[in-house]
Amino acid sequence: MGDGKRAGWGLKVAIGVLVLLVAGAWGAREVYRVKKSVSRESIDTYAQRFHQQMDAGQLQEIIDQADAGFREGKTPDELRQRLEEVRARLGRHRSSKLKVVQINYSSKLGKHVVATYESEFEKGRAGEDFTLLVSAGGLRLYGYQINTSSAVKP
Repeated sequence: MGDGKRAGWGLKVAIGVLVLLVAGAWGAREVYRVKKSVSRESIDTYAQRFHQQMDAGQLQEIIDQADAGFREGKTPDELRQRLEEVRARLGRHRSSKLKVVQINYSSKLGKHVVATYESEFEKGRAGEDFTLLVSAGGLRLYGYQINTSSAVKP
C-alpha cells in the first residue's frame, strides 16, 4: 500500500473514532438529563396514584392516562380485565417500597424508567415493575408487570 493510501486509511479510522466518541458523549449527556429530570419522589407519586386508582376501581383512567404503547395490541376490555384480575387476586394495596430504579434511554422508548417495588396487598405480597416514559408532561405508564407467589385465586 502506498503512503497516500495509508494516510487516507488512517484519516478514516480517526474520523470513525471521533464519531464514536461524540456519539458516546451525547448518549451520556442524555442519560444525565434523564436522571436530573426524574426523582424518586416523582416515581413514588406515580405509583401511589396508580394504586389509589386500582383500589378505587378507576381502571379505565389508568388505561386512558397510560402511553399508547401500554394499550398497543390489546383491547380496552382486555386491559381492564387484566387489571381487574390483579385487584381480585391481591385485594387493596397496603404499602410499597421502591427497591430498584433503572433510568434508561433507548431509540424505541426514548427516556424511560423501570421502577421495581416490593408491595403488600390485603391478600399477599408482590413484586411490581413499572416501566414509565419520561416526557415534559410527567411520567406515563408504558408497562406494568406484577410477580406474586400468593396462592390466592381470583
